[in-house]
Amino acid sequence: MLKPMFAFLLLSAAPVAAAQAPVTDAAAPARQWALTAGDDGCMAYAGTPAGTTVSISATQAQGALLFVVQNQQWQSLEDGQRYPLSVEFDEMGAWQIEAVAQRDIDTDGPGLIFVVRPAREDGARFMHEFSEASSLQVGHDGEMLDRVSLIGSQGAMAGMARCVGQMWTAPSEAAPDEAPVFDGEEQPVEI
Repeated sequence: MLKPMFAFLLLSAAPVAAAQAPVTDAAAPARQWALTAGDDGCMAYAGTPAGTTVSISATQAQGALLFVVQNQQWQSLEDGQRYPLSVEFDEMGAWQIEAVAQRDIDTDGPGLIFVVRPAREDGARFMHEFSEASSLQVGHDGEMLDRVSLIGSQGAMAGMARCVGQMWTAPSEAAPDEAPVFDGEEQPVEI
């Protein structure tokens, strides 16, 4: 299960066409995409001037990518509740996703969580759009919440692919289909 995800991560790390223009609708520069790795897994993340952080994480046992969209201003989110979320890459058409809220994640604030399985057809399409786009727009109830630049995300995803590859050399405590993808009470909807 992880081999298709690893292959996708390598493909998504390919350089994006030079014709892509950076997102210019933000007054201040966005945080650059970064990668962090540890014994528990790998995570690529970036933020916006408005305080939104998008994180993508993978662990050896998951066989999936966990997307977390957070903002300190989202204090009204209720733990475990499902919220409709629209995610659109450039102008490729919005993905309608039902995400699960979690209030206590980390210092980036409450967030909405969903799972993408790149080995599935819809998950592969989602990640293909991610790899081709220059920005990711997140919305709720017809309103844009924020736009995250994907410029530079290819380098972070390449690092994530290397990290996931290194995880393969370590023994897993649970088979991918047996391991929980999310530790909250309510499981996120999968793509």
